[in-house]
Order: sequence, then structure tokens, then C-alpha cells
Amino acid sequence: VVQRIPLVAAIYGGTKRFLSVVKEQPADVQRVVLIPFPTPEMRAVGFVTRVMEDTGSGRRIAVVYVPTSPNPTSGYIELVPLDQCTETG
Repeated sequence: VVQRIPLVAAIYGGTKRFLSVVKEQPADVQRVVLIPFPTPEMRAVGFVTRVMEDTGSGRRIAVVYVPTSPNPTSGYIELVPLDQCTETG
């Protein structure tokens, strides 16, 4: 019945898809780490969004989102070797 109402169907469908994505937590991703950014001596808080493998070297690379302040919805995407990511509690 909800799917037949035009505006409600769009909101309901989008919300349902969003909640299904948020509810699932894939292994080895979606965690908070410290990475060397913006310089090797400094550390920044970031969120691992994906882990990939470099085909040339075989190293595992973390795709890390580093939010900026005062607006955390904008930020940087950094590709960091997984061995340089420091896990947080």
C-alpha cells in the first residue's frame, strides 16, 4: 500500500535501502583508524571504507575517509597501506 503513494514511496524506498546498507557491517572495513596525514609525523582520525589489494605489489591498501571540521560531511579520501593504519578502540 505504501509503495503506491508517489512521494511516500520514494522516501520509504530510499530509507529502506539506506537502513539495509547501514545495518550490514562487512568484515575488515567500517572502522576508525589513525593515519599519517597531512604529514608522516602527524596523525588524523579516519574511517576505513574499503580495503583493496594492490595488484603490482600485493600490499593491502585501505581507503580512508578523513572528515574535515567544522563540517564533517566534507573531507578527504586517502589511500593508505593497511600496515600504516593504527587501530583505535
